[in-house]
Amino acid sequence: MTSNALYFTPLNKNYKIRRKLLLFIAKQGGKLYA
Repeated sequence: MTSNALYFTPLNKNYKIRRKLLLFIAKQGGKLYA
């Protein structure tokens, strides 16, 4: 998830929202992001 956070931070002004979405998706399928 670290790489995803670093990827989305500079690209999206709404990075906090993106991060919440990533955390939500990670809970749904953690193996994809962990």
